[in-house]
Formats: sequence, structure tokens, C-alpha cells
Amino acid sequence: MKKLAVALVICVFVACKDPATGPQPSTILATEPVAMGGGGSGSSTPSPDLKFWLSMHGGPDTSRTRYTLFAQAIIRDGDEGRVLVANANNEPDFSAFAMLLTDGIDESIAYTSGLPTIGFGGTAENESAFFVGRPGAGPDFAGYAIDSIEFAIDSVWISPGHVKYDLMGRVLVAGHRSDAGASGRGPS
Repeated sequence: MKKLAVALVICVFVACKDPATGPQPSTILATEPVAMGGGGSGSSTPSPDLKFWLSMHGGPDTSRTRYTLFAQAIIRDGDEGRVLVANANNEPDFSAFAMLLTDGIDESIAYTSGLPTIGFGGTAENESAFFVGRPGAGPDFAGYAIDSIEFAIDSVWISPGHVKYDLMGRVLVAGHRSDAGASGRGPS
């Protein structure tokens, strides 16, 4: 039994990378479905440019800053299977957004969509209600480092006159245990 315990300890130290010596592999921490649609009378210049974005607010109540992901992406008919990826290399607000997702506070996250010709609408809920499949007992991803946030488009339909649309997809959060979370110290 003692040899087995020693062998397991050696296996753990040899097989698992120390966070200080290399990056930890990213895994999907949560996958949440999103379904949106809308319609209106439109304008004289209809646009096929469907927009979708995620947003969160952070900072003191008197000066809350809005952080947004995917705001520059355009979604069109035929984009089923396309995956929008936000990370520190391609989204200016990613680091602040990820910090809000890992601060241990149950902030509001909103998802919004629409066509410029008819307007935009969205839904907001607290992180604990939106990311119901997240790891851990906290309201968000405290103890984890967020590597990317993705929106996988499952289906999209835009009416011929560009005045109605339906959009279905999944928000995926990918990351790994942070050094603070792995040591039990919590986020710093």
C-alpha cells in the first residue's frame, strides 16, 4: 500500500504540469444556450447585418463601465456552425470581462441582438442564473482563469426583407483553474 501511495505521488508530480512552469490546458467551464429573435417594420434601407454581443458592467455604481464582446461581429444567413471567439488577443474588453466573470460577485451579464433596421433587444441575468452549469459553488468562475469566450451559432434566419430574424447558439466559457484557485487562496 505504501509503494502504491509513493507511486501515485510520483505520477502526479511527473504527469501534471506545475502552473509556474507552463500553461494549463483550457477546458470548457460552461455552455449556455441562447435563443433570440425579433421583428419590426424596418426602414427604407434594410440591412442583412445581424448583430449579437455579450456585455457586463463593472466598477462603482456611480461610474459603472460597460464591457462588451462580439460587438463588431456581423452574422448573416448561412452562418450556422460559425464560432465567434473572444480572447485577450482580439477583444479589447476581454480582460475586464474575464475579471468580472472570476471576481466572486454575482454581476449581471446581458446578451443582445438585432438588425440595425429594426433595433436591438436583449436579456440580462445574474451570472449565477445564466451560467448554471459552471464549476464550483460560487456565483461565477472564481478560482478559474478565463482563456476564451465563444458564441457558437447553431441556427440563424433573417427574413427576405431583413425585418425579422431568429438566432440560436451557445455561449461557451473556456478556462482553467487559476493558481489562486488551485491553492485554495481564492482570487487575488
